[in-house]
Amino acid sequence: MAVCMCAATAVSLRAAPPASDPGRVVATARAGNQAMAHARYLAGDIGPRLTGTKRLARAERWAAKQFESFGLADVRLERWGEMSAPRARGGVIAVHNVIADIRGSEHPDELVIVGAHLDSWDFAHGATDNAAGCAAVMEAARLLVASGVQPKRTIRFVLWTGEEQGLLGSSAYVAAHPELLGKTSVVFNLDAGTNPISGLVATEGLRDEFEQAFAGVTALGQPFELRTVAALTLPADCCSQSVNPATGTCTGTSDACALPPDQSGCPSDHVAFLRAGVPAFMFEQKGSADYAHTHHTAHDTVDALDAKGIEHSAVVLALAALGVADLPGLLARDGLIASIPGASGGAASCTPSCSK
Repeated sequence: MAVCMCAATAVSLRAAPPASDPGRVVATARAGNQAMAHARYLAGDIGPRLTGTKRLARAERWAAKQFESFGLADVRLERWGEMSAPRARGGVIAVHNVIADIRGSEHPDELVIVGAHLDSWDFAHGATDNAAGCAAVMEAARLLVASGVQPKRTIRFVLWTGEEQGLLGSSAYVAAHPELLGKTSVVFNLDAGTNPISGLVATEGLRDEFEQAFAGVTALGQPFELRTVAALTLPADCCSQSVNPATGTCTGTSDACALPPDQSGCPSDHVAFLRAGVPAFMFEQKGSADYAHTHHTAHDTVDALDAKGIEHSAVVLALAALGVADLPGLLARDGLIASIPGASGGAASCTPSCSK
């Protein structure tokens, strides 16, 4: 009897790992990181994914099925528009953002959003822009579910579409969900190629919260620099250089876009949220891959992908999302944006002249 009591006591004293232990995520990644497999399929098997094409529609369906297979909740294709496509049934192709959640254990109505854009230009495979980012986002979701962690807030993974035509999908999400913006703690965006995440620029007011949230990231022992500025400077008309095919409106880049990249970045889907006052940031990425060589060129092919970089970014995304989801409260918003030159507010201000 004494032996049995002793054994039982020993078992009861063995502490279970915390529900949100980042070590679980790291261990899961070490056991098998599938980020490169996602990237190869998206860029190689599916290929170019111009918004309004059947290839992008195929990518949307594939990504949704992947999220479902990972075990995420409420996986959905959220339609935000349609594009003319003469060869499509009915002459149009519906365009969607791909959305999937890991439901929060304590504050399920509060959100941490992690995203990347699924669409690409049609010059090549759309590998570094932005299959790499999508693959890291998808693998971050898989790692969190597979590791069994339980974030306090809901972590929402979104693959945006229409980014290349002027942040269309992310702007549509912001416009369609005003009730969620005040409950969104942060939006993390990945859209700078295949190199590993190397840091983040935040405001000085958020340094303490981010240092706490990124503790799991810094514990990885890999280069990661959290830099701060007094406040973000956001141009009113910082958009991708192209014409919105849905409306015919020019969304060309203006001179106001020529701002230091450490003061908001120019441009990607996080900008749609910054305009609405939501803390939103694009990760910095550094490594040996030359993003300028592949970005929007015929060189953006599968062989330009850096497997180690994408795999590392997936782990960083997972740990960063988990860290913010488990903070005591939502991120503070005071002093987030210093100025919005000439802005009238919202995505509607993003319509500069095509004359330049």
